[in-house]
Amino acid sequence: MSNHDPALLTHAQLTAAPAEARVRLVEAYLLASIAAFHQNTAPAADASSRLSDIGIDSIQIVELKFGLDQLLGHELDIERIVTNPTVGELAAGCVRDAGL
Repeated sequence: MSNHDPALLTHAQLTAAPAEARVRLVEAYLLASIAAFHQNTAPAADASSRLSDIGIDSIQIVELKFGLDQLLGHELDIERIVTNPTVGELAAGCVRDAGL
């Protein structure tokens, strides 16, 4: 995966990855998506960053949800995002909810 843009991660790539790498891959996907929303002008973000602290608005939450739905092959409950988790908490919850 290191030669690929994390935002271009596919469901097939995610499910083919070792189970222990999936949360990290989803974290990288989320961070790349957030950077793209802000055209790389968002505050520095990492797995411990809360979505509200990095300026995610309601429209971006919906866009993030639909991107995650496709990535996970599972419809994510929007509550998973709107409760203002950290990027790491969101990634772990997504992987768990999707049974990955």
